[in-house]
Formats: sequence, C-alpha cells, structure tokens
Amino acid sequence: MSRYYRKFDAKKYWASKPYCEVCKTKKVKYGRICSECEKKAGFKEVEMKINNDKINNDDLVAKFASADLEHTEADQRLISLVGYLKDCAQALLRSVALNDLGTKDVSFLPMSPDSLEKLAADDLVLKGQEVLDLLYKLKARPTEFELILGTLFVKGFKGKGDKVTRINAPLIFIKLEAEKTEDDSVVFSVKEDMIHLNQSLVASLVSVINEEELEIRFQDLWSATPEWPLSFESIQQFYESFNNYFPEIFSTDEKISNFVELDSIEAKKEKYQICPAHCLIVAPKLAAEGTVVEEINQILQDMKNNTSADFLFLENKAGGDPVSEVIDQTTDGYSEGGSEENEKWHNLFPFDLSDTQKGIVRAARENNLTVVSGPPGTGKSYTIAAIILDHLLGGKRVLFVSRMDKAVEVVSEWLEESVGTFSIARSGGRKAQRALADKLDSITGAKTPVKHYTKEEIESVLNGYSDAQEKLTTLEEQFLNTLSQERTWSKVKEEINNLDDKIKTDPDLLSLPIDKKKAEKLKEKIRGADFLIKNKKFFVQTWWGNHVLSNVKKQLGARDNATPDELIYKAERIENERKLEEVENEISKFDEINQLWTQISSRKEELKDLALNNLKAMLLGNLYTIVHNYDKRVELRNFIKSLRTANMREKLALLEKVETETLLSAFPCWASTTYHLSQILPIEPGMFDLVIFDESSQCDLASTLPALYRANRALIVGDPKQLTHVVFLGRQAEYSAFAKNNVPPEMQANYRFSTQSLFNVAENAVPQANYFMLDEHFRSDPHIIGFSNKMFYEDNIRIMTNRPKLGSNKEDAAIQIEYINGKRTNGAANPKEIEHIFSHVRQLIAQSPLDKPTSIGILSPFRDQVNAITKELPNCVNLNEVERHNIVVGTAHSLQGNEKDVVILSLSLDPKFHHGTLRFLETPNVFNVSITRARKKLIVISSVALGDLPNGLLKEFLLYAGDSATNILPRDVFESRFEEQVAQALEREGLKVWPQYEAAGFSIDLVVRDGKNWIAVECDGPTHFDMKQGQSFNDAWRQGILERAGWKFVRIPHRDWERNSEEQIEKVKKKLDQLQY
Repeated sequence: MSRYYRKFDAKKYWASKPYCEVCKTKKVKYGRICSECEKKAGFKEVEMKINNDKINNDDLVAKFASADLEHTEADQRLISLVGYLKDCAQALLRSVALNDLGTKDVSFLPMSPDSLEKLAADDLVLKGQEVLDLLYKLKARPTEFELILGTLFVKGFKGKGDKVTRINAPLIFIKLEAEKTEDDSVVFSVKEDMIHLNQSLVASLVSVINEEELEIRFQDLWSATPEWPLSFESIQQFYESFNNYFPEIFSTDEKISNFVELDSIEAKKEKYQICPAHCLIVAPKLAAEGTVVEEINQILQDMKNNTSADFLFLENKAGGDPVSEVIDQTTDGYSEGGSEENEKWHNLFPFDLSDTQKGIVRAARENNLTVVSGPPGTGKSYTIAAIILDHLLGGKRVLFVSRMDKAVEVVSEWLEESVGTFSIARSGGRKAQRALADKLDSITGAKTPVKHYTKEEIESVLNGYSDAQEKLTTLEEQFLNTLSQERTWSKVKEEINNLDDKIKTDPDLLSLPIDKKKAEKLKEKIRGADFLIKNKKFFVQTWWGNHVLSNVKKQLGARDNATPDELIYKAERIENERKLEEVENEISKFDEINQLWTQISSRKEELKDLALNNLKAMLLGNLYTIVHNYDKRVELRNFIKSLRTANMREKLALLEKVETETLLSAFPCWASTTYHLSQILPIEPGMFDLVIFDESSQCDLASTLPALYRANRALIVGDPKQLTHVVFLGRQAEYSAFAKNNVPPEMQANYRFSTQSLFNVAENAVPQANYFMLDEHFRSDPHIIGFSNKMFYEDNIRIMTNRPKLGSNKEDAAIQIEYINGKRTNGAANPKEIEHIFSHVRQLIAQSPLDKPTSIGILSPFRDQVNAITKELPNCVNLNEVERHNIVVGTAHSLQGNEKDVVILSLSLDPKFHHGTLRFLETPNVFNVSITRARKKLIVISSVALGDLPNGLLKEFLLYAGDSATNILPRDVFESRFEEQVAQALEREGLKVWPQYEAAGFSIDLVVRDGKNWIAVECDGPTHFDMKQGQSFNDAWRQGILERAGWKFVRIPHRDWERNSEEQIEKVKKKLDQLQY
C-alpha cells in the first residue's frame, strides 16, 4: 500500500502560538492564559459561554477548542506496549493471505488489458452472469467480503513434495465499488484512491528473510508503490523497484512490456512468473490495514502523554477529570447537584434520555474513561448521538469511531437529521471525501452563504430556552398538583360512598346546610357522649351523655333511635362533602389533566428544538467566522481540492496547506472507521476532547490506538455478551513482539493482542462508578429478546416493545420453530434446510409491503452452510430483490451490529451431529448474537428434533420459543371497581381491553386496542388510595418512560367519570382514531 499521511511538525505547530500573558514562559494552545496559571492564581479566562451575557461572534472559532492539556514525553511502559501492538498488527497484516485466486472463499473475473484505463475514466461497465454473481456475493455478505482490482500477478508454485501450494495473486490492488444499472450492467468505480501492497504474498515468497530485514525492505518498497490512477509506466517502474528490493523472487532479466490477459502466462514449478494482467476479485476483508501500522509508527516517533491511551493502558489513570476547563459554564446540565465540573456545563437538552443515559452524559463530561455496556437494541447509537450533541453544546470537540461502517453511518445520519449536514464530518474513502467536499462547497460557495447569527440572535435563542424551561416547570407542578387533587377527590368520594352504605336513616338528612366546622364539632360531641354512655364507671354521668346526643340529633334532624355511630357517619359525610367542594375549586384553577400533559409534551418538544437551534447557531456562527476570514477560506478551498484529488502526492501537497485547527473549527465533530482516520486527519495528541468508540468488543487494541491518541478522554461502548474480535496470530509472533519491545511482564497478560478487545481492557481499567449498562430495549419483539435477557443479562433489561396481540395464531408468533428431516452433506451444509430458507424468503418477499420492504437476514453458525446459501441465492432471488429487501447472509460474526425485520436461522445440524459441533453453536456469545438479530420475527429451522438434543442452551431456547407462556401476558385482574367499570364501558364500544398490562417494567391500568392502534388508559381513582406521598411524581415519571417506549396515554379522573362517563369513553375513542402506529 502507499504510505501517505500528514506528518505532525510539533516545532512548526508551537512556533505560532503565543506565550501566556501571566507567566510569560509557557506557550498557550488556545486563548491567552495557560492552564497552570489558571489553577495557581485563580485566573479564569472566558473563551465562550453558552448561557452567559457576553457572546462574541468574533471569538467563535475558539469556542470549539479542545482543552489545553500539556503533552510531554509518554511513559516508557506505554511506548513499549504500543510498539508491541504495532508489531502484532504488522504480523497480522502479513499473515492474511491472498495468495491464490483458486481458494474457495475467493471469486474472481479476469479483465481485459485496458481495464485500468477504463476504470480511471469512470467507464468500467460490464455485463453477464459472472459479473452479477460477484455482485450477489458482495451485496449478500457485505461485512465479510470486499471487491478489489488486482494487477501485476505472481504465478508459480511454492514448496516441495506433498506440500506444494499454488501462487496466483496480485502484487498490488485497489479497492472498488460496484452498482447494478436498470439494464443489468454493473458499473465499477474506485472506492479508495490508495494502492495496497499484498504484503502477505511477498512475505510468503521470501520466508527465509528475518523480520528486521523484511521490515526495512517493505519500508523502501512502500515509498516506491505507485499512485492512482495507475498506468503501464507507473506499474513498470514499480516492478523494477520491486526487483531491486526483492531480487530473489523473479529473474532480474525478466521484463514486462505491456498488459496482457491473466491466462496468457502459465505458472511454472521452477520459478515465479510475473504476469502484468488485471482481475476483479471478491475476497475476504483484511483483518488489518497498513494505514493503522503506519499511523502507529508515526506516533512512536514522538509519543506524548496525557491522551486517552494513558487512561486506558496505565493503572490508576482512569478516574477523575484531567483538564482545567477553558470553558466557564455556570448552569448544571443533566446533573442533579453533580460535581463542580458538571456544574460548568450548559443546561440545554436536545434528546429525551433515560436516567441511565443522563448518567452516561454526565460521566462523559468529566471522566478520563467511561465504559458503557449496550445489550442488543438498547439505543447505543442514540446515546452516542446525545453525548456528541451535549459536547458540541459545551464547545467541545468529539471524534466518533467504530470498526464498522454501519455504526458510523447511523450516528452520522442521526446528527445530520437533528442539527444539519454541517454538524459532523466523515473521514473515509473516495465517496466520503467527495461528500465532504460537496458539503464544504455548499458552505463556502458564493451561492449559499453561511447565515450570520448575531449576538442578539443567539441570546434570543438562549432566553427563549430559559423562558420555556420556566413554563415547563410551572406546567409540571400544575400537573402533579392536579393529579394529587384528583386522587384526593376520589379518596374522599369513596369514603362518602362507604358512609352511605353505613347510614340507615333518612336520606334527607344528608342535605342539611351544616358547614364543615360545625360538622366537625358535632362529631366530637357525639364521640364524647357515646364514651360516657358505654363506660360503666361513669354510669352516673350517662344522663349527660344522653342529653348531648339528644341535642345533636335535633341539630342533625335525626330520628330518636339513631345510634352514635350513625350520627358520626352523618357528620363525617357532611364534612367530606365540603372537602369535595374545596378540591374541585382547586382543580378548576388548572386545565384538564390530559390537556396539561399535552402542554408539557409540547413544551418539551419546544425545549428540544430550542436546544438544537442554539447548537445550529453556534456551529453556523463558527463557520461564518471561518468563511469570512480570507486565509481560512483559502485553506478550506485547498482542503476541498484535496478531497477531490485522486493523485495522492497532489492530495498530500494540498493538505499541507490546511491547518488542523481550521478543520476542527469548521467541524468540531468527526466520524470515521478505525481504518480511515488517516485519510484526512493528521495525528496530533489531544486534538479532540473526547473519543467515542462503538462496537468496541470487536476492536483489536492496535487499530484503536490512532483514535485514542488523538483525544484527551475516551468513552467505550460495547457488549461483553456479544462477539469479540477474532485474530488468528501465532503465539510465537506475539511473544516475540513482547520480547522485542520489552513489555513489562505485568502488562503482557492484560494486553495480549490476540485475546483482548478494546472493551475487555476498558472494563477492567475503569472504576465501577464509571461503568454503565444501557437497560431499555427498543428493538425486538419481547419474545425475541426475552431469552437473552434472562440467560445473559440477568433480567436487567427493561423491555420497551411489549404490545398486546389479537389472537394466538402460530404464524404470527415472534419466534417460529420449524422441524424438518434434513441431513448434512459437504461438511456442515444442509441442502434441505436451504430449500426451506428460500421458501420462507419467497413468501416474505411476496407478503412485504410495497412502501416499506421487509429486511431479511439469513444466518447459520457454520461457514459451509453460509457458503452453500450464498451459492444458491442467485437461483432463488434476483439482485433487485436482494437490494430492495437488504438481504444479508452470514454467520453471527457477519450480522453483529446489524438487525433485520426477519431473520431465518438455519441450525444446519442433523441427527448425527457431533457434540463438539453443538458446543460451538452453544458458545454463549455466538448464541446470543444469533438469536437477537431479528426485530419482528425469528424463524428457526432445525433438522434435529427437540427430544434428540441434550440439555444445553439450544434445547432451553427451543423449549422457551415453543412455550406460549413465556410471552408476557396481561393479568385479567382489576385493581379497582372504577377500572372495571371503565373497561366494561370500552368493551361495549367494541374495543379490546387488557387490564394491568405489563410494559417496560410497569403495569398500565388498561390497554385498549381498536384492531390496529392501542393506547394506555390510566384510571386516576381508588387504586391510588394507599399510595405513598410521592405517587403523583412517580406516575408522571412512569408516564414519561412509557411514552419514550411509544405509548400514548389518556387519563380518566374518577371525578370526570362520575360526572360524565360517556364523555370519557369518547375521549378514548377519539385518541385511538388520531393514532398512526
């Protein structure tokens, strides 16, 4: 591969920086005062304030400045560890073999001699079934395979006797993309403008060379690797250089004179042949990338400390806040009286978050290292987007990284939809670079000038937010007060009803005009008189008691035979009637409770919009300042040219004219895969305040180092219960790298390249207080996630997707088990199961809605079955259907991080299965991923009967899946007569009602469904009599959680029901008609 990167010149970087105005000795990265003087002398320079009176647009460039950390020489232990990881990545790169096109995982199509010329002109278009077969494989297995164009082939044989292997592979290649047109032609284009060297091939041909010498030769060869676009002359020159550095492979007198067909030169046993031909190849993706190795080499040249790598790999570094903040914020964010650091942040909240997510946001603000465990479907991308927005609102710079393109794409799209296209920049291949160039063109172009937000406009947004927040607080207080009063009314009304049952005298008595105070006094007199009458030792005084009672009866108009208890009941009833009047007067001061909640929801949406508008104003104001600065505008135009330039030397020359600070000021948030960071961004320690890793369980340690080094703090997101990264590296290579780099023994076990993922290391390094688990599942049907929740997550996940279903049709079950009489052939392939797979696929396609095609995943634990399914795919599904339904085929490793509407799981066993095969299938992480990829339906095809399976995970799961009792069922029990009355009235209207329905870990009083939509109905009445004092607040909090889970509410106060029950029923029906689920 070509080695092009932007070298960080520290001397040049610091030369333009000013000295601190206090100590006059230290350089300042941003502002005028160094962080040490801030701490010692109490100076506090306000570079920007979100909630401050003074907002100066001239200083907006400094607004998104990462914290001023001093980076001195790195700890020697860390330098040794990084050297070790670099050597391991290098060894892995050379061990991933693309040595023979004839291996079973490789598909290829020889190309004509003029293919490079057509590709450079964007005119490489092919037709035919062979081309479509390549595309089928790419589309169906996108995480496993990639498309390359190889050139300059080596042909021959290696080894002797029975150990001879064929060599037929390219020395260099370039990555491509392919898309089908309407006439079934396939258009090929360059994905990355980088030429890759097939290191594994070269290393295998010169195995007698020691590692140090091989490293030196590769370094020289990299500098001679040609650039895109390739020409015959550049390839000829490279071949000559190759022979200079590796003269033992080819005959030195062998020349190339022109491009030829791949089959025109035959392999010979006596020597290796060079064949200047081209070939399209679909091959397994590389497990390592040369760009990572090169970036680590660059880090090692002058490695600094105080980056997030320190906090991950060095003990006792992961807690606390490492920075003295440049930004002085005065209001608290998601904090509840949190740390001093949190109290410096803004109070603008653009997303609805759970309590756990709010805790993560707070931790990410101040901790050196934060770890988040995210089980399937628990909103990892949503949480990451919220953290990024929170940091951008705080004037911070964020780098988001994942090993997977899909994860980067999801978060990027979320941010762009929420804030705008200018909220994030993506580093990547040719497509990503040109998209970024277009984005910058729209910003810097004369036709679309950047809006200038004045100080007054920004202040207006902030003041609007403050006003809306106050109004929301008032509404929430009114809601809680009204809810409390409604329950007080219901409690008093119930007491009156109970008293009515006890009173056996004249009903006219109840309407006597006696006020509450007089009723209370009469009640006390009755109790006193009754005591005198009943207590024998005061017998002489009974005449007085009778006198008192007689007087009370006259005042109450009661009959002479009325008992003291009856008189007390009457007095209490009169007292309670007066209470009812007082409560109703209090309730009448506010809007109806459902209207109050609607106003609260509307106000919350307004607050989110205001927060996002404030961020837009900040970002656009910052861009305006840059665009209207001549020098910086020129830098951005050079940057745009570099993004559109294919020639790497020209690209590098243009990038050298762009200051890193300009890029980060224009885009304070960047997103990239671990392998694409070097495409645009240089390596500077602490460029970003925070780096966020997603799917970190699948990240090896080496590939994460360039991103960790670029940031001050890190947030690591992953799932220890899902698949970790897979590395096939020999133990000898690892231990040699340990020895070569003098890695201390105590570090060797903790940081082994082959066994430790980024998440493994992070969860062991982080304090418990900085470890979080996302616990709300929003993706799958409850029955699909239920087994994993129980077996792998100890029932700690709150399932937010439970909804009532009409009927119990087996075909509608979320998990469908299909037992067939299949048998294995050709290894682990099971043809009968494949037949059933595509029968289901055809049925799903036929039944799929036109406006929203059903996405389909086909999964098997065994690669032989996956290969057989892939081979059969073109015979059963056309390419348009593959694309339309996003059909993906693969093992659990292929589908991790990906979910589909329907997943078909082929177990590919038969009655003669080996128990070792079953043990592999039942590996907890493999099994967990396999059964949690489906959103709506999981179809399991098994050729082994349930009774033939031994006890284990698979048998437990099949029993669970077939047991309808494992579904969350409603309780057919009402908690009050009031609830029952409401339910009966709703059922008379033809609606289906479920009482005390379990959802998201709570009970909903009534769930009502009209056949297509459902709502939650809360009956605010006698159920709540014995609730604790905080019940009104808890109910509001509970309703908020359920609404985040997608529930819509109607509250029916007991008072309103008593007044007009028909009106309340109409309210429910109207709400159902308005819903669109």
